Amino acid sequence: MLDFYTEIFSWLTYSLREKFPNIFTTKSDTAAPPKFPAASIVQKNNAVYQRTRDLQMENHINVLFEINIYTNDVNTKEEQAWEIATEIADLMQSIGFNRTVCEPVPNLVDMSIYRITMRFTGIVGKDRIVYQQ
Repeated sequence: MLDFYTEIFSWLTYSLREKFPNIFTTKSDTAAPPKFPAASIVQKNNAVYQRTRDLQMENHINVLFEINIYTNDVNTKEEQAWEIATEIADLMQSIGFNRTVCEPVPNLVDMSIYRITMRFTGIVGKDRIVYQQ
């Protein structure tokens, strides 16, 4: 099975910390992260891309990442969240992923937390290149 989740998570975490040194990242869904700002980066789907599968091997996978951004600064939480979202969109698109969702959602567990949900899809080859559908 092809799986590049850890590789993409590590790269995205490293890249985000260059611009936001205190950002907390996690591979788990959460409603209330332990630190702010935060981003949960979760691979929600990893399916064989059937068009390029041969008899013995997967050559490509169709993946979906869901990324939730959390901020709680009293005065700038919306602006900070959107700045992080813009950076994530730029980073994911720079390696070929397509953004399919980007929207603020109520964080029902704690309404003082501003939250944005983003989803990215892509077909990743065993050569680690992301291809457009």
